[in-house]
Amino acid sequence: AYIVMSNVDSTAAGREQSVQASTRKAEQDAHAMVRMAFDMVRTIRDYPAPHGKPLRMRIGIHFGSVAAGVIGTKKLRYDIFGTDALLGNALESNGVSGGVVVSEAVVP
Repeated sequence: AYIVMSNVDSTAAGREQSVQASTRKAEQDAHAMVRMAFDMVRTIRDYPAPHGKPLRMRIGIHFGSVAAGVIGTKKLRYDIFGTDALLGNALESNGVSGGVVVSEAVVP
């Protein structure tokens, strides 16, 4: 599993200029993530698999709010939580091998 997260600063939402900058950053992040997803699918498809079968991946992309943190006492893990994290995971899990699924939150 591979998770990519990006942050859009919402602390200055009361200032119009900052809202426009945050919106522009979110759009840039969306384009970059979709490009990266297709690059990853193309790269893994063209990678020579040692066992003879082609390697395939499926990717789900969703934008939203998440909480993140380190969990565990003996074996520490970094994880993300929340409805939006679950939705991104569901998009990937239900996607087609070799494909990219994008939610309406990414491309409204």
